[in-house]
Amino acid sequence: MMLRVSLVLLALFAFSCGASTEPDEPWTSYDLRGEIVDLRPGDPNVAYVDHEEIPGFMGAMTMGYPVRDAAEFSKLTVGDRIEAKVMARGHSEYYLKDIQVTGAPSPAAAEKGSEQQ
Repeated sequence: MMLRVSLVLLALFAFSCGASTEPDEPWTSYDLRGEIVDLRPGDPNVAYVDHEEIPGFMGAMTMGYPVRDAAEFSKLTVGDRIEAKVMARGHSEYYLKDIQVTGAPSPAAAEKGSEQQ
């Protein structure tokens, strides 16, 4: 009996772990609006964005988002106001794409960004 219960619990655990990282889970697109507060080049390039609520995905907060397209990342400056698409698979795999700068940084934000790089 104990072996049967253990096997059932093991199977449920394996199923629940696999469900959250299912490779066939589709990507979902969400609209993001916010301001770049930090840029960290690397592998991956990460843009930290102080963003508004993303309906259906998460509340307003400051968070780092990978930017897969190096050309898009290179055009960003600390202080830029942006609109972008968050591509997400679940809540643990996400990145930004189709980034549009909608407002230039203030002189103070631009200077702060150049000091960090």
